[in-house]
Amino acid sequence: MLAELAADIDAFSARGTPDVSIAPTPAGRPAARSGRESAPAAVAFPTLTDVPVPRPATPPVTPAAHASAPVTAAQPVAASSSLLADLAGEAQRIRAHAMQMQRGEQAARSGAEQALSQRLMRVRDYFTQLSAQLNVIRPQVARDYPLLGLGVLRGLSWLTSDVNTRQRGAEAPDQLARVSLSWLLRGQSVLRCERDALSADALRAALKEHGLRFEEQPSRDDYGRLRAQVFDVAPEVRGRAELVADFATLTLRLTLQNVERFGVVDYTPPADDAGNEWLDELVRLLLGQPSRFPTLARLIVPSAG
Repeated sequence: MLAELAADIDAFSARGTPDVSIAPTPAGRPAARSGRESAPAAVAFPTLTDVPVPRPATPPVTPAAHASAPVTAAQPVAASSSLLADLAGEAQRIRAHAMQMQRGEQAARSGAEQALSQRLMRVRDYFTQLSAQLNVIRPQVARDYPLLGLGVLRGLSWLTSDVNTRQRGAEAPDQLARVSLSWLLRGQSVLRCERDALSADALRAALKEHGLRFEEQPSRDDYGRLRAQVFDVAPEVRGRAELVADFATLTLRLTLQNVERFGVVDYTPPADDAGNEWLDELVRLLLGQPSRFPTLARLIVPSAG
C-alpha cells in the first residue's frame, strides 16, 4: 500500500511541474500543453511593468503654532463687528427718534393747516348767509364816499352781493385757500365833474382803478375849442372783503376794498377763539355803522394793494 501511494505522489509531482525550457520552439510546432490550462506561476521578483503607481504627496502637517494663526487674525474682525453693531444700533435709534419727531411735526402742521381751512369754511358759511339776507333787505349804507376831490357819493344802498371761494390746489383739494364777499352799492344821483385836458387822463385812470362806471364827453367853447372833459360818474361803489390763507406761515390776511373809503386796506383778523364777533363788527363796518372792528383786527401797513 505504501509503495503504491509513493508511486502516485511521484506521478502527481511529475505531472504538476512543467518542464521549463529557454530553447525556442521550433517553427511550425505548437508548444506542448497539458490537458488543462495551468495557472500562471507567481513572479518572485517585480518587473518593470509591475512598478507601483506613485501616490500623491501628502501635505505636510501644519504645526500647531501656524494652525492658531487664522484664529488670531479673525479676532480684530470680531471686535470690529461688535463695534459696528453698537454704532448701527445707536444710528438706528437716532433715525427712529428723528422720524418720530418728523411725523409729530408733520401731524401738527397738518392739523394747523386743516384748522386754517376750517376757519375759512366758517367764514364762507357766514358770508353766504349774510349775502342772502342783505340781497333781500337791501339796507342803506350810512357812509359817504368822497370821490377824488370831485364830490361825494352818498345815499347808497346795498344792491347785490355774492360769495366766491378758491380751493388750495392739488396738494389739498379739500381745503379752502380763499373766500371773498363782493357787493355793489348804488345811489340815485350821478356825480358830474369837469377836468381839463391835462388832468383828464389821471382822473380816467383813477376811476377805472376804483371800478367806477363813467361816461365822458368834451366841452367846447363858442368857437369850438376844447375847454374841458366832462365826466358823469355812476353812483355805484363796488366793494370786496377777501380772506386769504397763507399756508406757509399759517396766517390769514383780510383785504377790504372800497369799504371805509375808496382804495384797499389790509388787516390781520383776530385769533380764531374770537368766534364770530369780529365778523359781526366787520359787517357793521361794511354798512357804515359804528364798529369795533378796527380795534379787534390789526392793520397791516403798508397795504399790499
